[in-house]
Amino acid sequence: SLGKGVVHAHDVPYFIGNRVGLYSILEVISWLDRGYTIEELDLLTGPLAGRSRSASFRTADVIGLDVVDAICRQLVANFQDDPRVDQLATPAVINTLLDLGHLGSKSGAGFFKKEGKTIRSFHADAKTYQDASPIDLGDLTPITRLKAPQERVRALYADPGRAGAFFRESFLNLLTYAAARVGEVAERPVDIDLTMKWGFAWELGPFEAADAIGWDVLVRDATAFGHTLPSWAISSTERNAFTPMTVPVDEWMPPRSDSAVRFDGL
Repeated sequence: SLGKGVVHAHDVPYFIGNRVGLYSILEVISWLDRGYTIEELDLLTGPLAGRSRSASFRTADVIGLDVVDAICRQLVANFQDDPRVDQLATPAVINTLLDLGHLGSKSGAGFFKKEGKTIRSFHADAKTYQDASPIDLGDLTPITRLKAPQERVRALYADPGRAGAFFRESFLNLLTYAAARVGEVAERPVDIDLTMKWGFAWELGPFEAADAIGWDVLVRDATAFGHTLPSWAISSTERNAFTPMTVPVDEWMPPRSDSAVRFDGL
C-alpha cells in the first residue's frame, strides 16, 4: 500500500542507496565546474529525466550537507579500491557551505535558501545566495509534454543542445558506475533500480532508463566516452533486459562468474 518493497542487497558498507544514489548526486554537482547552474542541473535531473521532483541539489539539502559529507568520508575510507573513489569525496562547494554553517533544509540554507517568497541558490564564487540565472538549455517544452518517463529520457538523451550534452555524459557516468557495482552491492540490476525508485523516488532506475534509451546506443556511446561496460550489459542489447514485468523468471541469467548478476522477473 505504500508503494515500497524489499530490496536484496549485499552486506557491504552503505549498501546500495548511499553507494549508487549518492554517487548520482556527486556526479551532478561536479558539473557546476563545467558552466552549468544549480537550476539547470536540477531541471535536467528531475522529472524531465524520470527522477524525483527534488532532483539533485534539493535532495542533497533534504539529506543534510553534513550528512552527505559524513557519508562521503566513509565511502572514501572504505572503498579505496573503487576506480572512482576520488569522485566520492566531498565536493569543494559542500565544504564551503559547511564552513559557512549551511547544512541544508534543516538549517534553512544549503544549495538553496528561501528569503521571503523567493528561493535563491548558492553561488560558490561569491559565497552568497542570488536569484536564479536564466535557464540556457534551449526549448525543452516538447520533452516536458511527453507523458511517459521512458519517452522523456529517450528524447533528452537525443537532445542536440546543452541539455543533451549534459545528460548523455552524466547518464553514462551513472550507468557504468551502477553496472560496475552489480555483484558488489547487489546481485541483480533490478535491485539497484528499485532502490533508486523506492528510496529516491525516481520513476526509472538507471537500468530501466537504459532500456528506454537503447543498449545498442549506450554501448556505442560508452566506448566513445572511454567507459567499459561489463559483458552482461553488452549482451543485453537485444532485449529490454532490466525493465520489471518484461522478463520471465530465470530467462535471463548471465554466468555467475561475471559479477554474479541475475535478473528475476517481478
